[in-house]
Amino acid sequence: MKPGISIICLTLAGLLLFSGPGEASERKKWRSKRAQGEQVAHNTDKKDQPKKHNGMGAFETRFGRGTTQWGVNGGFGYTIDMPTTNPGAPDRTNLDFLWLFPHFKYNLTGVIGDHFYRGALYWVAEAGLAVTVSDSDRLFPDGIHRTTDSAGAVQFGFVPIQAEYKFLSPHRRWAPSILLGAGFSYGNFDDGAIEISTDFEFILNAGAGVEYFLEDNKSVSLGYRLWHLSNSNIERPNIGLNAHLITVGFSF
Repeated sequence: MKPGISIICLTLAGLLLFSGPGEASERKKWRSKRAQGEQVAHNTDKKDQPKKHNGMGAFETRFGRGTTQWGVNGGFGYTIDMPTTNPGAPDRTNLDFLWLFPHFKYNLTGVIGDHFYRGALYWVAEAGLAVTVSDSDRLFPDGIHRTTDSAGAVQFGFVPIQAEYKFLSPHRRWAPSILLGAGFSYGNFDDGAIEISTDFEFILNAGAGVEYFLEDNKSVSLGYRLWHLSNSNIERPNIGLNAHLITVGFSF
């Protein structure tokens, strides 16, 4: 072998022998630091992303001031003896009816408050109808129940003045709620009910319920209302109809 080639081979062997392990170690350290940097960047990106709460989307965004929902409530109602009948007065009329009212909700406040009363206040407008599903009747003084009107009586209603408060938490997908509202109606419930005497009647209702939140601003609800019809003494008699109302709803 020529002397020049021998010298080159010996030099390369020496470099590999003495510097190889060090370079390998440096490469391992560099790769480790690079992996750590990528992990930190990944974690930072995750922190920067909006937090979701139980699949509801960003809590403050979903229940922010100015957010809206459309939907519909349906239910079943039946009249009750409230206030109780005075001795000698006619028995109250029995009415069973289906109730269907689409609604619009507008968040007035965004999320407010702390602790158990944390929540949001909504303005709610509803419009719809109630239809009797059985003949109305009442107990007459001779002790016999008699029909006072056939099924199919209709009362159309509009409730533009109504407030609902939802008790919200970012840690659960459901919320209790309370509701109070007033409006007016027009129909022929008065044909079979002695408690009201005009086609035009005011509506008062108060209730409570629970709402379960789905994805994409959707929700379902179950509620109870005390539903009242009267004409504010426009014409007598004006005892007023009072009914229990059980409702289910869907909003989007």
